[in-house]
Amino acid sequence: MSNIEHQTFQTYTNNLLFFKQKHPKLFEKLNILEIAIESGQYKEKYSLEYKDDSYFDVIDLSTNQYLYNQNSNDFAKEFAKKINFKKSDATIETYYNNQFNKPAAQILDKQDICKSAHTATAPIIHYISSVIPKDSTMKKIYKHVFLGVGLGVHLPTIHDKIKSLSYFIVEDDLELFRLSLFVIDYTYIAKDSILFFSIQENEQDFQLNFKSFLEKALAYNHDLKYSMFSNHYNSKIQFMLSIILSQDHLIYSYDRMLKKNVRTLNILNKNFNFLNIPSLQQQASFKDKPVLVVAAGPSLDKNKEWLKQNHKRFIIISPFVVLKTLKNLNISPDIIVHIDDYYDEIVKDLKQNLNSFDFIKNSLYIFAPSVTQDMIKMFDKNSIFFIQNPSAVYKKDLGSLQTPSIGEYNYALSLILGAKEIYLLGLDLALDSKTGKTHSDDHHTKKAVNLDTSSTQQTNATLRESVLKVKGNFDPLVPTTPLFNMSILTMNTIAKTIKDQKVYNLSNGAYFKKTIPTHAKDVDVEKYSILDKKLLHKNIHDIFKTNASNSLRTQDIQLLHDKQKKARYKKKRIRQFSSKKFKTTQEFIDKYLKLVTTLSNSSDKEMDELSKIFDLYCRYTSHYLIDLFNTIELENHKEHITNIIQILVKQLYKIVDRYMYELEKILKDIETAKAVS
Repeated sequence: MSNIEHQTFQTYTNNLLFFKQKHPKLFEKLNILEIAIESGQYKEKYSLEYKDDSYFDVIDLSTNQYLYNQNSNDFAKEFAKKINFKKSDATIETYYNNQFNKPAAQILDKQDICKSAHTATAPIIHYISSVIPKDSTMKKIYKHVFLGVGLGVHLPTIHDKIKSLSYFIVEDDLELFRLSLFVIDYTYIAKDSILFFSIQENEQDFQLNFKSFLEKALAYNHDLKYSMFSNHYNSKIQFMLSIILSQDHLIYSYDRMLKKNVRTLNILNKNFNFLNIPSLQQQASFKDKPVLVVAAGPSLDKNKEWLKQNHKRFIIISPFVVLKTLKNLNISPDIIVHIDDYYDEIVKDLKQNLNSFDFIKNSLYIFAPSVTQDMIKMFDKNSIFFIQNPSAVYKKDLGSLQTPSIGEYNYALSLILGAKEIYLLGLDLALDSKTGKTHSDDHHTKKAVNLDTSSTQQTNATLRESVLKVKGNFDPLVPTTPLFNMSILTMNTIAKTIKDQKVYNLSNGAYFKKTIPTHAKDVDVEKYSILDKKLLHKNIHDIFKTNASNSLRTQDIQLLHDKQKKARYKKKRIRQFSSKKFKTTQEFIDKYLKLVTTLSNSSDKEMDELSKIFDLYCRYTSHYLIDLFNTIELENHKEHITNIIQILVKQLYKIVDRYMYELEKILKDIETAKAVS
């Protein structure tokens, strides 16, 4: 055996041992390929060659073309030269690039903390942007994405230059990646950095791995540097952006979470009915009747006539946004669900177009406790039932329900209620393939998205405008958006709870796991009797009432006291942090990240509500602080540390003080009521 053969074999063996110990799933994938090659079940596409006694190349056996067709070591050096520390070059932003001038930041700083996501973030973002030059330079690249490995010769060369904290290594060809194991030693990079691999993965696995990469040292996510081996990986950038934008702190900001808790606390002691989810699931109340879940996707318009003719054969669960369409079809839904935190956009639009809500006066309403008081006051209190949100649990053992949007929520609800046969109509979660329409014509936020954006490379994206392709319900592929794609993933997660239930998808949109693609015209509606809706509503109301709690029990009050105690502890830790003096920037960062851990974590299995609020806030802001002190051009670090602490602590106090005020208000009301009785 020649020296080079011995060296490559030793490198390969070392790599396999490393993957077996540190990345067992990838090792298993490589091991299966190895066995398939040795047994002749897999015919190799490539051959590794050592050329001119100095470098490796790969030849494609079907075309006789070389992958590099040059000295691969020279390629690696030239590739590494292109890598720089500029924040504006070859970076993927992990945030919305909001800009605030000084007057705007000052106005926002004085607003109610629940009014906007910017109230406690604008002062920090404004300060940082005012002291960092626009075209600034990183001291250190914390996170780097390798899009394409090839033989990997450029990986250690680039690593020697940047020494990144972590790498996300992507390669879509498993056989090619296997050959890289003969050429480079991945343990060399792993000595200094954390490695994440996505090797020939489907979208779901890629998403899970990329999320893990983001979650590890998430405060260092501000700008992700990337290098691309070939144009084949252009689409990966857009997919990564869609995953970035689907992070909780970007789609559901801290202020909404705080507002959700404030509103829940405000109705908690007012004798409203809160549904007991575990009890409803056990009872399986809807097992004898088919349920039709109606949503506002483009397919709703195409199936209006079928819906008009057959609605009386189904229990209809509908969101508020579909009421205009249903009234025009002379349909009164049986259960109406509303979970959005806002009021004006939906209800104002419906009031203008419906004139009256009399056609749903006999319906039952399921609300999230965070809907506005104006919405609650519109309907008979006896007909309203709340379901707790997992981000605001104040009644023990009643369970909770939360999804990214109303369509998945109603789908999950139909499963909770035990329906044996469920039909989904208008739940497209995709754009109309011809027009790009997002919703049915009556939806208040309907619009058409430019379908051509799916073919363009982007290093920034939007949840509602970027276009992805996903598996269709009837068509092989359908266009969707990152926002809809989040909901699709949720639908597929919900499907894991399906037992002996059948779900028929009547929509010409995305495919959902464990559903049966069915055209509306092919539904055998004659097997379902026409329902007595008056009797049905009474029965549903009785079921809901039996499985609900409308008062604060002893354990609920104790839970409130426990939350108060935790909030006081977090406020104490903020006060301690604010009084510290820091000798170095690194000391400040270390202590700050320790504070973040204290504020965001809980000793419970699930985080308490204030921890979740702080978690969202710190996820949104922490990377700005890290980026500030990771800027070469920044001077006078001690001055900036002092200023940042002053701004930051003020915002943290605003959050904790508002939460504690609402919590203590309800506890005071409880004590007053006790004294009176």
